[in-house]
Amino acid sequence: MYDACLSRRQRQEFNLFGLDDIDNAFAMNRWVLLNYAQQYTLPPLAGKPAGITITAFPAGHLMGGTYWLISRETDVVVYAVNYNHSKERYASGT
Repeated sequence: MYDACLSRRQRQEFNLFGLDDIDNAFAMNRWVLLNYAQQYTLPPLAGKPAGITITAFPAGHLMGGTYWLISRETDVVVYAVNYNHSKERYASGT
C-alpha cells in the first residue's frame, strides 16, 4: 500500500489517503482473526446497517485461500476471488 500511494503521488495529485491512513488501517488491534466456518457479526457503525455476518471458508486453491459468505437478514453474497472444486495434493477442494 505504501508503494501504491507513493507511486500515485509521483504521477499526479493524490489526496485520497496517506501513509498514516495506511498505518491505521493495518494496525493489529483492528484485525479480527477468524477460523474457517466461524461466523463473525460486524459491530454496528454510525450510519451503517447492523447485523452483517461474515464467514470464511477454504477456497481450495492456495494455502490460506479463502472465500467469504457475507449475509444480512435474507441477503447473502459469496465473495470468491479464486476457488478450486477438486482436491489438490496440498489443499482440499472448496
